[in-house]
Amino acid sequence: MGTISDSVPKRVYAKLFAASYLSEKRIRIRDFTSLVDFLCWEQFPSKSGAIEVHALDDHLQDNLKDASEKVGFQFMSRDLLLEHVAKHSHGHLWKYYFYNFIIYTKASLDSIAVVLNLFFKFGFVRGQIDFGKGSFVEKVEKLPSFSNFSSTYRMWVERLTNYRDAIIHQKSVDLYPQVVVPRVRRVMIPFQAFSHEELLDIEESLEDMLDRKKKDALERMIRPASLRKFLSENVMNTLEIMGCMSTEVLKELKKRYPDHKPSTVYYR
Repeated sequence: MGTISDSVPKRVYAKLFAASYLSEKRIRIRDFTSLVDFLCWEQFPSKSGAIEVHALDDHLQDNLKDASEKVGFQFMSRDLLLEHVAKHSHGHLWKYYFYNFIIYTKASLDSIAVVLNLFFKFGFVRGQIDFGKGSFVEKVEKLPSFSNFSSTYRMWVERLTNYRDAIIHQKSVDLYPQVVVPRVRRVMIPFQAFSHEELLDIEESLEDMLDRKKKDALERMIRPASLRKFLSENVMNTLEIMGCMSTEVLKELKKRYPDHKPSTVYYR
């Protein structure tokens, strides 16, 4: 859990020139504000004119802009999905925003990976820059904030990646409303990215299965998961990883520019 000092003010997104949905929310990302304030500063012209923003590293500024925008789309997808669930909207709207949430959660991780790869000059290219790839994670785990990345996030990254690959390339994954009490519904999703047809086939095969261990394993695979819990887990993990990235990049920037002072001027 972050502290109130980790709440990101709007000025940070203005410095990144980022049209991020996060600028409308009180999101807490560890060291992200400190990183952007150290990286970027404003120059106010003596005569009327646009405020100029400068950066110690233009590529880093652009990469952070992309990451904040992608995480913003993740949050926007979540908020719109929950809004439509609350309004009992048609199922195709649920699925649209659920798919967007999956896609932008993975895109957010990829964007954070790009920041680390370029800033620390890991040397990976294209599809190698991925928290799901062992070689990339091995390199990232040499950074103190990421030392336990695999043990903490590996299974989650695998599940997210499987979901993303399934909805983009392979199958239709459905959301299932359940009535808890009158007028109160919760929405469930498959724990793994199975289509409705696959779920039915597995349930049918379970009826005749005698091997208890195999049956238990299959039942675990198809057990329903709470949509809200799934959304919360993905958001929390994304922000934690973005915070680790911010901590490590800020620490390195301070080493490279020991005499540089951060700028915290507020402007609209």
